[in-house]
Amino acid sequence: MATQATSSSPSSTFSSSSSSSSCPRWKYHVFLSFCGVDTRMNFTDHLYTALKQKSIITFRDDEKLERGKYISPELLKAIEESKYAIIVLSTNYAFSKWCLKELAKIVECKKKTGLTVLPVFYHVDPSDVRNQRGIFAEAFAKHEEDKVNTEDVQAWKAALKDVGHISGWHVHDRHESRVIQEILERISSELNLVFQSTISNELVGIESRVKDMLDLYLDEGRLWHCEDVLHTLKNNTGTAAVKGIKLNTPNQKEESLSAEAFTNMTKLRFLKMCNSHQTPMERNYEFR
Repeated sequence: MATQATSSSPSSTFSSSSSSSSCPRWKYHVFLSFCGVDTRMNFTDHLYTALKQKSIITFRDDEKLERGKYISPELLKAIEESKYAIIVLSTNYAFSKWCLKELAKIVECKKKTGLTVLPVFYHVDPSDVRNQRGIFAEAFAKHEEDKVNTEDVQAWKAALKDVGHISGWHVHDRHESRVIQEILERISSELNLVFQSTISNELVGIESRVKDMLDLYLDEGRLWHCEDVLHTLKNNTGTAAVKGIKLNTPNQKEESLSAEAFTNMTKLRFLKMCNSHQTPMERNYEFR
């Protein structure tokens, strides 16, 4: 599919720098591969929205871009720079040469770079996918009629066989919302572990604080940047959207805060205040 990067907040990316081999190299957490005529306006759109709400940076196509004969370098690079590829295999997926070219590149990166492939079998049977039966047999018959390059066809079939053997999610008689939730839980939990491992390798002894911060980072309504927290509390700008606050400042300066700052935070469920020199809640705060 012709593509354009569309993501949630770019600042949350875990992309690597050439000077540090310990940092993850991804520019995107997820690359979405799907057939637009089947799922763009339903399952894939709901999945993309859910990923975005969890601050999981996702690359998906832009339906306004013109489709061409060749996959753009931008798309190929996006696949290479993603940690996960979610492939939504649907009835028309194999009819699209563009989708099959994406698929072949995804399987190549799975083998070369360790890209994690997460297939979603959207009203198709995994056995039909890996054996090219049923609607998939019809798709390849059409490609042969169109005299598509034989080597390309064989590569596409091999890629489908590979992906068809991967355990994924079946959307047939299940609620789509539940499937999407399971996908989010899988990706969020793994990103959580990777993030903690990456940080703790460089900053010894902060695992528990990283976990607290990441739990908020992967949820809505988080406040964990020191400057943001102090600004909100000092200016009484908190709202019901704030569900968690963690304040951990590097200095020993006393702060004067007003209890009124919490008045509008009706959904606040997590509050932790400390600094690097004292244990939680030992810092002197004056509430008035």
